[in-house]
Amino acid sequence: DAYSSHSDSVSDRANAKSTPGTSQESLINNDENNASNDQSQSPNEQDLNGKPLQKRRTVTKNSIKQEHLHSTPHLPSDLNWIRDDIISDWSELGGKDSTAQVHPYKFTNFILRKAVESGAVELILGKVEEILFSEDTGAAIGLNYAPTKNAAMNDTEEESIEILGDQIVLSMGPWTSKILPDCPISGLRAHSITIAPHKGMVSPYAIFTELKIGRGKYVSPEMYARKEEVYVCGEGDTLVDLPETTDDVEVIKEKCDELFHYVGKLSPNLSRGHIVKRQACYLPVLDVPSSSGPLIGETNVENLYLASGHSCWGINNAPGTGKILAELILEGECRSADISALDPSLYFDASVLIDDE
Repeated sequence: DAYSSHSDSVSDRANAKSTPGTSQESLINNDENNASNDQSQSPNEQDLNGKPLQKRRTVTKNSIKQEHLHSTPHLPSDLNWIRDDIISDWSELGGKDSTAQVHPYKFTNFILRKAVESGAVELILGKVEEILFSEDTGAAIGLNYAPTKNAAMNDTEEESIEILGDQIVLSMGPWTSKILPDCPISGLRAHSITIAPHKGMVSPYAIFTELKIGRGKYVSPEMYARKEEVYVCGEGDTLVDLPETTDDVEVIKEKCDELFHYVGKLSPNLSRGHIVKRQACYLPVLDVPSSSGPLIGETNVENLYLASGHSCWGINNAPGTGKILAELILEGECRSADISALDPSLYFDASVLIDDE
């Protein structure tokens, strides 16, 4: 199940009570008038950090109306690992018939293992350095890469290796612009953690939150329950430029600890648990106002294909993207979907090899 919640401090709850024969509009007006005279501070008014709030918020007509229409006093009965006493309102986004979850690491490794077992795929670890182009036609004909060093074998050489191919597919996420500098895809770093709950398994919910941590300050961590852990991810930041490789991604411990602190306020089971893994990744974001991506298909350079810019939907859209590329490369056209709006050539020139900036 997937649902969203909104958690406010005590002072931000609009306590609208319905009485027989009283219309909603008159109730709102009466409460609005009464609330404007109540500016006293209750000793129990605190934000999620446990700090007292200085003043009680003046309740507005809109806030009462929203509370009256959308607030539900209790969460689903099987969602027993979230405190409902600090939730001001929530809504259900989907159920068992419309949502599902895959474990990214297990999913991608399973697909890769099956591909290698077919005998048609060889996995080579390395860092792509450049695309090779035909001097006669300008078409892509291969690439140069630096093989990943093997510390166990004391590999120290950094010589480039050339691979030729009939079609070249770049599926490099936020690193796409490292090879194609005109491509408008950048990286947005996001931190995440996995938590082992105090009492073992939790009920299967994906939770999207908006938590008030102070006056006018909110955070929106997301929680995804797995069999033996809960995955929690935070909001993106642009504090650090995209590194050269995934091995160089910087993980800031304080940001991970903040996530644990915030979700711990919502869940005693998680607060008494422990962090299993702290991590960070870069989302490939398409910097184009008219499109949210991704970019899929052949670029304006012959035989050079692109599949990138999926933002946070990479795992969800990866199988469909692979199917589309297989159709384009093997059959010459896409039959499964209309991807005309995702055409890379609409947004950048893949023949540009030097970043003017």
